[in-house]
Amino acid sequence: MCFLENLDDPTNYNPLTKGKVKFLTKPDVIVKFIATADIGKGSCAMLMNPNKYAGRKIEAASCAHSGTQLAQILSEVRQYKSPMKP
Repeated sequence: MCFLENLDDPTNYNPLTKGKVKFLTKPDVIVKFIATADIGKGSCAMLMNPNKYAGRKIEAASCAHSGTQLAQILSEVRQYKSPMKP
């Protein structure tokens, strides 16, 4: 599980720059991602409804992608090729 925000994190030497996707995953390994905002929303729902969620295991992921898939998605969104750089 990784945070989506880590895809663009200059503090961890991982800025989202034009022309490449650099991340800690291998090109062919599927990784689950979640946005920090989604964690907050889910946590709020569980805290506001403790009886509903007590003792339950919650699977939380916004999406799941390989490094190659991330590069493809970002290339489409950015409208220029952004290959994966392991």
